[in-house]
Amino acid sequence: ALRIALVLLTSVQMLFVIALSVFISAHANPRGDGMEFVAVGAAIMLLELPFTVPAFILAVKGRALGVAAGLAGFATFAYVVFALQVYAELTAKAAV
Repeated sequence: ALRIALVLLTSVQMLFVIALSVFISAHANPRGDGMEFVAVGAAIMLLELPFTVPAFILAVKGRALGVAAGLAGFATFAYVVFALQVYAELTAKAAV
């Protein structure tokens, strides 16, 4: 049960990067410099590669499920904080 839950959780985390890209594309300033998309690179480099991918590999192989659960748990927390920050940045009203 833990193995299946971890595979599903890490799969959803990997889909988050795609959803983040779509959200940023929809809310980015069309006349801006495109720096909003740096958030996608940061999510991949800081969360996806060091935490989600190893947790997914461990869960698929069925080894070290405790370590995989720890990695996936931290990644879930970090993705939520990251998503809230990106949402706040992209939906904030600019003071003119």
